[in-house]
Amino acid sequence: MNFQYNWRSGRNHLLSPFILGSLVMPTLLAALLFGAIHGIILWAIAIGTILAGSWFLGTTGGSILGFLTALLVTAVVVHFGKESITFRSVISALLFFSLLGATAGYLGRRQRRLSRIGGETEVRLNEVEKTNDALRLNIEKLKQIEVALRRSEAYLAEAQRLSHTGSWAYEVASGVPVYWSLERCRISKFDPAKGHPTLEEYRQLHAPEDWEKLMEAFQHAIRNKIDFETDSREVLTDGTIKYLHIVGHPVLSAEGAVVELVGSTIDMTDRKRMEENLQRAQAHLNHMTHLTTMGQLAASIAHEVNQPLAAVVANGKACLRWLDREPPDFHEAREAVRNIVQAGIRGADVITRIRALLKKEPPSTAPLNINDVIREIVTLAQTYTQGVRLRLELGEGLGNVQADRIQLQQVLLNLITNAVDAMKTVTDRPKLLSIQTKMLATKAILVVVEDSGVGLVPENIEDLFERFYTTKPNGLGLGLSISRSIVETYGGRLWAEAGKDFGAVFQFTLPTEAAAA
Repeated sequence: MNFQYNWRSGRNHLLSPFILGSLVMPTLLAALLFGAIHGIILWAIAIGTILAGSWFLGTTGGSILGFLTALLVTAVVVHFGKESITFRSVISALLFFSLLGATAGYLGRRQRRLSRIGGETEVRLNEVEKTNDALRLNIEKLKQIEVALRRSEAYLAEAQRLSHTGSWAYEVASGVPVYWSLERCRISKFDPAKGHPTLEEYRQLHAPEDWEKLMEAFQHAIRNKIDFETDSREVLTDGTIKYLHIVGHPVLSAEGAVVELVGSTIDMTDRKRMEENLQRAQAHLNHMTHLTTMGQLAASIAHEVNQPLAAVVANGKACLRWLDREPPDFHEAREAVRNIVQAGIRGADVITRIRALLKKEPPSTAPLNINDVIREIVTLAQTYTQGVRLRLELGEGLGNVQADRIQLQQVLLNLITNAVDAMKTVTDRPKLLSIQTKMLATKAILVVVEDSGVGLVPENIEDLFERFYTTKPNGLGLGLSISRSIVETYGGRLWAEAGKDFGAVFQFTLPTEAAAA
């Protein structure tokens, strides 16, 4: 026979009570036949059987087992006649054993349920413990991430402070700033503890034209969904002027609409001041170069001024002689006075050219005939060029260039003096200085200054235009560098080449007014 018990449901097969009875009762009967026990022991065994069986059979199974056991015990007692029994005692036994079996089955089922719950609870506790371990691990990881994030934020804030760069965010829908970094607040001198400024507070830092330019840059980026860059200027509450460079980027929603502008603001104030200081130093250096160059031409200037002065003296003496005659020769006297006036005009022109070269003023551009500028500087430098054969090949109809006369004179004077210096030690060939002008196909004028001096080393040609590089014992190394800077200011180019056989060739181009238009 097959006894099958379902430990999860706590219920037996339907034949379980009969199987237990068939196992218990033969033992009881055999014991009675051999007189080993009496009725009390029989009832005790029956009760033990009910308790043991009902514990595993549950409430219903226990009550059935108690009922059947009571019937079997009663039948045994009646059959063997060992005990006197009444109907009432039979009913009482049935009820007692049924209730006993039901109670034992209920308690057994409850105990098993508690055991099962205890087992499940232990499993759940193990799972909860594992979950807690996982949570603790995640918390540790989150703490590490938080520490790394704080460190990264600290590094970013320090980098922004060192580079004078602040980040910001601007909400398009509301049209107000929603985020300013600490450095961005510091740049405009807002208190970071109070958060970013309102739009009105930010607007008050700008002049109307600056604010309009900034908002136009914002709106252009929003309309076209593109990055933008612009320069701006802020006047802080303490009167400080800040020069800023702003870079922005639009942030798009899932639908493709611009929801924010994020970007950075770079404080360019210190750089701007350095550039202004550099420009002033450059202007001062240019002025000192003028003075240095004019020192080299002091003899030529003295000669230029001395000639008209000598003419004034000579004609003045002649005028006196004509007036001392009897009768005075007024016609000759008037002629002598006219010569004095002309000599004075020539002297005034010389002084004007010298003052123009020495005058420290910002460049003023005007249409210039390059050939006239060359003739003027050749006249001014004629004493310095004594002993040098000068050849001018100036093209006709070249048009005008837009430049500052004094600066062009400085370039030409520097090239001429360099050429003369390069020929001082030449003894085996003529000292020839050639100046040519011609029009190029690009509508630019080419000026060529060529000498027959000692020449150039091809490897060192570009070094000649570096500041403070010089091949002269007493040179400053500034002339060619400044000359190239001047030429490039007007859109031209200055370069040098070694001569075909000897000497050096310096050339520069300047665009004509027609090319510039």
